[in-house]
Amino acid sequence: MKFCPYCGAKLGAESAKFCSECGSKLPHENNIEVTEEFQEVKLNVYDLGVKLEETVAKIFEKMGYKVELRKRLATRSGATAEIDILITKGNRKRAVECKNYDV
Repeated sequence: MKFCPYCGAKLGAESAKFCSECGSKLPHENNIEVTEEFQEVKLNVYDLGVKLEETVAKIFEKMGYKVELRKRLATRSGATAEIDILITKGNRKRAVECKNYDV
C-alpha cells in the first residue's frame, strides 16, 4: 500500500498522478527521481494530527488571523489546558480544536 508523501492519505492506484485527498502531484519513476522519502510513507496518528493543525493554522493565517499553535492557557480552576490553535483578529480570540478522525 502506498501513501501520499504530502498528506499521508492512502493511494488507491499505484499509477496515480495526483493524490485524491490533497490534490498534490505525486512523484513517478517516469518523470522524476523517486527517493526513499517518497516510498511507502508510514505516519503515525500523532504526526498526522500535527500536520492537520499546521494546515488549519495556515488557512487561518491566509484569512488574516494571528495564529498561535499549541497554546497553553490557565483555566478558571487553575489547571492548564492546551489549545490546538488560538486565532486572533482585532479584539476577538477563538480557540480551534482539531480532530483527526478516520471516517
